[in-house]
Amino acid sequence: MAKGPKKQRKNVVRGIMHVKATQNNTMITVTDTNGEALAWDSAGTIGFKGARKATPFAATRAGETVGQKVRKMGVSEVEVRIKGSGGGREAAVNGLVSAGIRVTAIEARTPVRARSVASSASWQRRGSAREHRSPHGRSLTGGRPLWFPGHQEGSASRGGATKL
Repeated sequence: MAKGPKKQRKNVVRGIMHVKATQNNTMITVTDTNGEALAWDSAGTIGFKGARKATPFAATRAGETVGQKVRKMGVSEVEVRIKGSGGGREAAVNGLVSAGIRVTAIEARTPVRARSVASSASWQRRGSAREHRSPHGRSLTGGRPLWFPGHQEGSASRGGATKL
């Protein structure tokens, strides 16, 4: 299947730069204000492989190449939206600035996980903080927490001495 000539967009003045900084790579996409992608690049597409993709240096290079691509299309200023916690968060923005693009705003959009009912149920399945476990993961208290309402130290029903 033959591809036609690539459509080149010109005279787009403002754009939005989306940076996704993972632990393994940094992906940068520049879109227009409607959300249509103008150019994209990542540390992997530039030629970095393995652990070097996650470095701030690789993210800077990716930012520079995306900046050069969108500069040819007429983009002069961008808003930046950063997602993720990788090492190339700020370095990608610095690479774009060094390519001559003006940054008007920076917005962090890293998703923060809420403590929902499902996550607290999974913690309960693993054992509460009050329950002691042996190094092998077995409960030392027979599945009961060490202290619970109505519990008395050394109760006679468990064979211990009663307190007077």
